Amino acid sequence: MPYLGTAPTPFASPETFEDIFPVTTPQNVFTLSKNVTSESDIIISINGVIQHGPAHILSGEGNKTLTLDNNLIANDELRVLHLGFKAVSINTGAPDDLSVTTQKITANAVETLQIADDAVTGPKIDDGAISANHINSSLSLAGPSHGTNSIIRTNAKNISENIIFDADTNGMTVGPITIDPTYYVTVTAGSTWTII
Repeated sequence: MPYLGTAPTPFASPETFEDIFPVTTPQNVFTLSKNVTSESDIIISINGVIQHGPAHILSGEGNKTLTLDNNLIANDELRVLHLGFKAVSINTGAPDDLSVTTQKITANAVETLQIADDAVTGPKIDDGAISANHINSSLSLAGPSHGTNSIIRTNAKNISENIIFDADTNGMTVGPITIDPTYYVTVTAGSTWTII
């Protein structure tokens, strides 16, 4: 087909190959030298006469075993023409920096397996990106803070759980504070709880 300008780079270049089997004794099974993807990838001829699909079957690893319906006899010649394409290496290149956007990533495409160990570091997490609901519930958090640099720290005014101080630790609460009925705070030996 004619074109204007520079000739396009072909995706692949045609490559054909022929297996030729001169027959010396009656046989109907032959081993091809190349894999066959589908029936349309080969043309089979016996003594120059093209054979149609129902006259043979392909089987075995790589469809390389060709079985004919009937035996060929001495002096027959089987030819199998492989129609194929020799792949041409195409270098598509890596995406440009900052070219892969969120919209180009399929939902749930990035999983744990695609993230290298230690790949998510502090500098890669935007300020404010992690909120309290993304933190494991087993991690204790202080009450909300207010003002620039969290100048005011807050705590609740009642305790509705059992709390046991670890040994040799100190704790501080801003009062007044109420402990709900049936709950308790245990200050273990060597620990101090200060209410101010």
